[in-house]
Amino acid sequence: MTRSTRFRLLPFFGLFAAACASGGDQGTPAAYVPLSTSTTAEAATRDPFRWPFDDTSPWNTPIGSDAEYARADDPTTLELRDPDITIWLNSTEWSHPIIESRPDDPVVTVGYETTATAPFGPGTVEIHLPRTARPAIGADAHLHVVESETAIAHEFFQMNIEGSQATAVYYVSTDLSGSGIETGGTRAYGGSALGGLIRTWEMDEGHIGHALAVALNGDQLQSGPVWPAVTEDAVADETYRGLIPMGTLMAIPDSIDIDSLFLTEEGLVVARALQDYGAYVVDQSVAMTFYAEPDLPALTVARLRDDLQRLRRELRVVANNSPDTPGGGGTPAAPAPPALEVP
Repeated sequence: MTRSTRFRLLPFFGLFAAACASGGDQGTPAAYVPLSTSTTAEAATRDPFRWPFDDTSPWNTPIGSDAEYARADDPTTLELRDPDITIWLNSTEWSHPIIESRPDDPVVTVGYETTATAPFGPGTVEIHLPRTARPAIGADAHLHVVESETAIAHEFFQMNIEGSQATAVYYVSTDLSGSGIETGGTRAYGGSALGGLIRTWEMDEGHIGHALAVALNGDQLQSGPVWPAVTEDAVADETYRGLIPMGTLMAIPDSIDIDSLFLTEEGLVVARALQDYGAYVVDQSVAMTFYAEPDLPALTVARLRDDLQRLRRELRVVANNSPDTPGGGGTPAAPAPPALEVP
């Protein structure tokens, strides 16, 4: 079997997996496992399965009052607005199913080709996997399995399940009590694929307390990742033709009145997240693509796809996002998340 490189590596970061750009969602229904219901946005603690990563993670860091935005006429802004590039929401296809496993679930042995720590050697991992678990529809076939008793996420790319055996092209284990970045992952940016996903429970409760994940078209991407990304697609030299590096943070400036944008209720939830937390570029896609869980209701998906057309016109690159000034620094636009309840 011929294996191609999924990500371009920085010299210090050994990440290797198969090359494949994310595709477009055609709206085909997919079987899915119900979410846990143990935590809400207003709770005193967070369940890492539902709302992962520590409170210093860039995924959980709000935009700051010192954030510096690209101007409306900046070339990066014009690329975000490019009418020739579709804006989309992946849900039933090409998304990232997250399921919670328990010790009484069947044991499945997964043979994988590569990992972040062993990029050139195959291996196996045994996991407890609910019988209803299914990878996402689409060639990427993502599936992420969170152990309920350890808060460890087993993240798989191009997974195929056959009874008590399974295979994957790429596998990485992520501690959901950590930052979710710089640890390998099945997305091109080199961090956890759980970061930035729109979860069904969040839309039900009308609150997203973290940054979102977005993939850009090759005409928008520029080679050379920036924090918090540490890698990019291995084919970046051939497919990146734009001005926006992997890892870039974009957001809706606080000067924009999102209540005046004629959004649906669902669209307002996403707009608030984009204004309070922004979105990080984590992958390449055929469209400018956001991501939601596969079981998000079809009507919600349709409304968000329409609203994203309006929201893209308000997005700007945050020019001063860095490890020293996450979210641009200054006074956070939102309160700190609840404490993480680690098993």
